[in-house]
Amino acid sequence: MRPDYTREMAPEPSTRGERMGLAGSSPARGTQDGNRRPTRKVLAVDYRVTVNEVLSEIFSPANVRRLRASLRPFFQVVRDIVAGHFPPQLVCSLNHKAVPAGHTVEVKVFPQARFHVRQMAILDGIAEHFEVWSVKVGRNAQTVNAGMSPAALFSSKAAPVPVKWEPCEVGECIAVTVRNKHSEPVDFWAILVGEADG
Repeated sequence: MRPDYTREMAPEPSTRGERMGLAGSSPARGTQDGNRRPTRKVLAVDYRVTVNEVLSEIFSPANVRRLRASLRPFFQVVRDIVAGHFPPQLVCSLNHKAVPAGHTVEVKVFPQARFHVRQMAILDGIAEHFEVWSVKVGRNAQTVNAGMSPAALFSSKAAPVPVKWEPCEVGECIAVTVRNKHSEPVDFWAILVGEADG
């Protein structure tokens, strides 16, 4: 049986004397005896409700069904991962030897199959020395605005940064423009992780 969360409230005193607890106080101006505010019901906590009653309400069959329905997509993804339904992730390397200090270079790679990049990772030891200025797949830029991004954002020390670049078709190139901000020449090394077709 559900607990009753309402209780009767006594009428509020209509005069200042009654509110102060003084007996024999005269009615307030503009009021008559018996013309008091009606009794009303308000929400009040009944502390006699037990923990079991609260839990039974939370985990009612209807609530459990709604919870299972909301979690069904998540468990489907887990089952797909365990069953290996997702395509395998392949790696493509980007490198440029001895980028001069203060210079900007465009590092290109030509995948031998249709390649869809999901993540770019730059080696930790060199990421702090570079800036990423542009990324292109074929002729199309993969950034929404022109500007610099610190290469450290793509290092393994940073949180993983998934990307959703356009697929690179066979014969096209992936070009990443970087600048060496170090005072000495530094080798640039990065990998592109994604899915390949064919």
